[in-house]
Amino acid sequence: MVFESKKILISSDLTQMYGTSVLRVDKYMRTMGFLGRARNNLLQLDEKSLQDLQAYADGINNYVDSIDMIPVEFMITHTRFKKWTPLD
Repeated sequence: MVFESKKILISSDLTQMYGTSVLRVDKYMRTMGFLGRARNNLLQLDEKSLQDLQAYADGINNYVDSIDMIPVEFMITHTRFKKWTPLD
């Protein structure tokens, strides 16, 4: 689930997954403001685009719900999958 790693990077949640050794990266990502920009962009989207993003997020969530074993990155980091939303 490479997408999950990118989601965590953009949302400045690496420290949650990998510990304080990556705190500097989280601070940098917050300073760059990617998550805030994504929120602003989401507010500008038309209804069809929002529906498409929701369908994409639902597909990812449904896939994760359907597999018997959690992806290895969650086992290694002892974290849990967080449901995706259109913001992701």
